[in-house]
Amino acid sequence: MGVIRLLTSRDLVERGYVTNDMDRKRKTDNEDFPPGFMWGPNSRRWREHEVVEWVERRIEKCVEAPGKKNQMRRLNKLRHGKAA
Repeated sequence: MGVIRLLTSRDLVERGYVTNDMDRKRKTDNEDFPPGFMWGPNSRRWREHEVVEWVERRIEKCVEAPGKKNQMRRLNKLRHGKAA
């Protein structure tokens, strides 16, 4: 089994997956963003591969729906770990 990388809320923001906690909650509720899991009494973590898979699914949806060039650019930046 490979190494499982865990991301913090700060990691999600720094990598450009979300802009803040409210954005993350909205994406979890409305856009199928991984909910993560409780790491401790006041801390949540996300498995990196689940977040990357979420980005890949969003990219596939954009490819299937032409006319979303700006969204595709933003998602490609996320795919490569660059903040949007």
